[in-house]
Amino acid sequence: MRQRPETAQRAAFGFVHIVFGSWFSVIASDFGSWIFASRYVRTRSLFTGSVEHSVYGILVFTVGLGRYFSHGPVPETPVRAIAPAPA
Repeated sequence: MRQRPETAQRAAFGFVHIVFGSWFSVIASDFGSWIFASRYVRTRSLFTGSVEHSVYGILVFTVGLGRYFSHGPVPETPVRAIAPAPA
């Protein structure tokens, strides 16, 4: 009997991408999680799913959809000088 990818797993994977502030990223990630889960069910290989996630991630940025999946560079945090130790 063939197993179906779990709905809860797909929803969680999609919802995690809400941090990017775009409903497109949530919906696209839900679709992507269906692909990854289907591949995992066939191969039982987490490595295969990880490589597939990387390849599709690179593809998303290559075709110009990266703005929906990234916040951009992390802003620099100002460095505070530590006061010298009392003598």
